Amino acid sequence: MLLAIDTATSHAGIALMDAGGQVCRATTWQSERNHTVELVPKLVRLLADCRVSAADLKAVAVTIGPGSYTGLRIGLSVAKGLCFANAAALIGVPTLDVSARAYAPRAGILCALLQAGRGRLAAAFYRAANGEWQVAKNGFMGRADELAACCAEQDTFFVGEVDAATEECLRERLGALADFAPPDEHRRDPRVLARLGWERWQRGAIDDLATLAPDYGQ
Repeated sequence: MLLAIDTATSHAGIALMDAGGQVCRATTWQSERNHTVELVPKLVRLLADCRVSAADLKAVAVTIGPGSYTGLRIGLSVAKGLCFANAAALIGVPTLDVSARAYAPRAGILCALLQAGRGRLAAAFYRAANGEWQVAKNGFMGRADELAACCAEQDTFFVGEVDAATEECLRERLGALADFAPPDEHRRDPRVLARLGWERWQRGAIDDLATLAPDYGQ
């Protein structure tokens, strides 16, 4: 069994994947800085609903950033505790990879976003290669108008936490070069995190319990 934990932002989620690589159950919720008190009870409920125990876990995939200071620390701390107690593999997954890999490859650039506070956005850019989205260049941290300047000469598909003000700014500055995922897809899907964690686990891409740390993206 593989458990996926995403508490990188207020859009939180968890999922459980069985030994055959199929998601048994997933849940998402809006957490307003309450990850500390919400995460463990939701994990307990998820395991109980699937009739498994923590001892059945063989791997835990967790988002490692960018994201909020508190959210990332809580998610990674719980993941490490579960892995240590149950001799499970720990797999860290960049937060924006979860947003990007929810979509089939297409022409142009994919830009995955999340809200970073104080009017800033964290972003990563991806290009389709070998049948999947792969990181195309270094990440971004800044305002929407600054992000638009980075995308001024190429078709860009924006996904992730795109709020109305961000979309309005990007549409105004980029025009037909900008395309956006539907609003109902702005929340990251923990099932995608579980799939990415599974892929890395099968490749042997396991992280060290002692050294894996959050990437706050500041």
